[in-house]
Amino acid sequence: MHLQNGVLVQSSCTSLLTQTDFSFFTDIESSQIVDGPGAISARYIETLGKVALKGIDFLVDYAKLRITRKYFPHSRDDAPDEVYDNLLEFCRPGLYHRRIRHQALRVVMIQIAMRRTTKLLRRLLRWPLEQLKEVLLEISSCLDGQWQDNPGYATSTYPDITHIYIDATRNEPHPILPFLDLLLCFTQVDTGYSECALLFSARFQKLAVTYRHPLGLHLQSSLCQPVDSRSGQRQPPLSALTMSYRYLFRRNLWRGLGIGYVTRRLNGIIQSLEMNLEGNEMLEACIDGVEFFCLSQDPKFKDLALQFLLRILATVSVSGSDTLSHALSLFSEEDQICAIWGILKLARRNAELFSLDYDQKLLESTIATLTIKVLNPRFSAMLLRQEFRSKSMDTLDGG
Repeated sequence: MHLQNGVLVQSSCTSLLTQTDFSFFTDIESSQIVDGPGAISARYIETLGKVALKGIDFLVDYAKLRITRKYFPHSRDDAPDEVYDNLLEFCRPGLYHRRIRHQALRVVMIQIAMRRTTKLLRRLLRWPLEQLKEVLLEISSCLDGQWQDNPGYATSTYPDITHIYIDATRNEPHPILPFLDLLLCFTQVDTGYSECALLFSARFQKLAVTYRHPLGLHLQSSLCQPVDSRSGQRQPPLSALTMSYRYLFRRNLWRGLGIGYVTRRLNGIIQSLEMNLEGNEMLEACIDGVEFFCLSQDPKFKDLALQFLLRILATVSVSGSDTLSHALSLFSEEDQICAIWGILKLARRNAELFSLDYDQKLLESTIATLTIKVLNPRFSAMLLRQEFRSKSMDTLDGG
């Protein structure tokens, strides 16, 4: 500052310092190091800081992984959800140290080999599709590249994990089957993930067909089998192939996922009736309706499943009865009897629901035809005779 005409005036050099030198210190967003004296030391310090931060992140992640690994392997899905979330998060490519990802993938592959994947599946179903693809790609990289249809296309990224996985699946007809079964679960639970699962299974198409796996047979039929002229859909549907593969596969899957997933699917197929489903879509909806009735112990939920099946008979075209008959033919005789008997009783109890838009006598005739078509003569006669006796008793009571 200097005195000018008796007034204390700020010096221009101070102003210059404020506009230039101070901006160097206050421009926090700039991370560039200007060349000059001390630049090499500055870059060294910056690099050292980044390395230190990565080291701290690695230690934190590794400590979390050590806690997570204490729960694995296990034969029951009793580990906390957070443990599975952490484990799957560490499997994501490009986000964590390779050593961390390697250890996490090793744990996941052992669980797949043991076929203990219910909670693994439940947590993965919460992920966006793109993240699911990333993790499935990382998991598939732990498999032997020679199992793929194009062996030269990919090799195992983690050969030591591949050996561990093969050793853990030594009682399987082929080590690829537990992985294919995991993909099959996605196709049964959520149609949004079906395309993704089928895409990954197509890499192992030859093995899948050799071992008569539903995913392989489904792809084979969609490519080779002509379109059904009546339904316009390629046959058979994946759910039917799955039941032929392992009858209780779908039932155990839904039971393991819990009532929340089952309710969501059942509500979805009930709403789908308004969309006039046809062909395989209607058949798979009928299969799920019967499946949910058989697996549930909750009377209200069983009634909800039966309401869906009854509405197919009451409000859908004649093809609805044929489709439900086809669906029931895939089930065991015990399940067929339980489902048809449930439909008979519900039709009698809730006849007023259909009195406005459907002829009750025609509905009863449709159910009787369904019974005769699905069951053998002995059981169908027994059920219909029992139904006739029940109605006769109701008439006498009313008289």
